[in-house]
Amino acid sequence: PVTIPRARGSQATLHLPTTITFSSELQKIGPAVSGTPRFTAATNDAPQAITFRVAIGHQGQVLYCFAQNSSGDRDLDEQARIYLVQSRFPPWPGQQPVWGTATIEWGNDVVTPRPAASETPPP
Repeated sequence: PVTIPRARGSQATLHLPTTITFSSELQKIGPAVSGTPRFTAATNDAPQAITFRVAIGHQGQVLYCFAQNSSGDRDLDEQARIYLVQSRFPPWPGQQPVWGTATIEWGNDVVTPRPAASETPPP
């Protein structure tokens, strides 16, 4: 067998937080106020970015929030929808809702399930 030498010491893990980006239509209203995102995945599979179609009312509340695609994890999709619905934008003088999109790019801060006892963790 061939032995592959490994570098000694610990490897630093780069922290890549989950990011939420709003379309220009929503950015014109002002910055959204949201809590600290805490997402928990149902699987260990890497989730895909998810985009929502959202409507913001004149008081800054999210009136509608529809997923346009899936992250591949139903639990994450629902957590993301709830997170967006709880976000608030600054009030604005218009009477009609402003429609736009919100895209969530998942970072490595998403909590993943532990491997089952029968699974062998990678070396």
